[in-house]
Amino acid sequence: PSGTVTNLMNRPTVNAEQPFGLSGTDSGVPTHLLWDLSSVQFWGEQASGDWKVSIADVRAEEAGTLSSLSLRVYGSADSANDIYVFTEEGFKSQSTTVLQDESGTDTINAAVMLHDMFIDLTNGLIAAAGVTNHIAAWSMIENAITGAGNDRLDGNSAVNNLQGRDGDDTLTGGLGTDTLAGGGGVDTAIYAGAMAEFGISYDPNTKEVRVVDNLTSNGNEGTDLLSGIERLVFSDGALSLGATVGNHAPVANRTVFDAPVLVGKGMGIEFDLPTLAFSDQDEDTPGNGN
Repeated sequence: PSGTVTNLMNRPTVNAEQPFGLSGTDSGVPTHLLWDLSSVQFWGEQASGDWKVSIADVRAEEAGTLSSLSLRVYGSADSANDIYVFTEEGFKSQSTTVLQDESGTDTINAAVMLHDMFIDLTNGLIAAAGVTNHIAAWSMIENAITGAGNDRLDGNSAVNNLQGRDGDDTLTGGLGTDTLAGGGGVDTAIYAGAMAEFGISYDPNTKEVRVVDNLTSNGNEGTDLLSGIERLVFSDGALSLGATVGNHAPVANRTVFDAPVLVGKGMGIEFDLPTLAFSDQDEDTPGNGN
């Protein structure tokens, strides 16, 4: 229906020794053939419409007869929730793309990208490697996922899910209730209001930070859920989430540090701390304090 053409079979039984193929009368090949053919070239297309199957008999001496033909289409029901995948190939040319979407909850998935990315869902920008693709002004994209670069993701007034994955990312949910996931690296969440306008809490069970805008007169930035975010930046300052999320300082092992060491005149000391010189109740990787 969309104009895609695929070659399902090309002259069965033809080979270098039999350029015209084998016939059922002189080769033992059955005179009645049953074929079950499939193709994946129609992925992402609509099933409704007219399907055309073309069969050509290229050997004039003999004629074949088509007894029956059936078509079975596998897929899922059409959904307005779309996923738009961006790869490095989409940023190698100055010929840019304008993403157009009519409805549903939609996602830009650029998880395979290695370059630093800038995705601005408010102003409709998808940029990397000096190339900027656009989102049509009348389209609304809700979610974005980026990959290994140091990325910047800006949300819009919708309920956004922004995932930075690897790299040192900067995420801004903007207005409304959003989910911000940093992933690997040192990641930052940006808020337009002052620090005192927000309530910040940590759930040790889900390991999520909840940031609530308590003063909505300056624009309601909603209630955001954060994971994998190490730093919050407000209009009047920044906050490290180390203490907020319950990350305790390591504790020195007394059996290591309580032992007296006597140093005489003219003597030096060299002391290698054992691996378990410190313990951490947050189950961070133990170290020697260096």
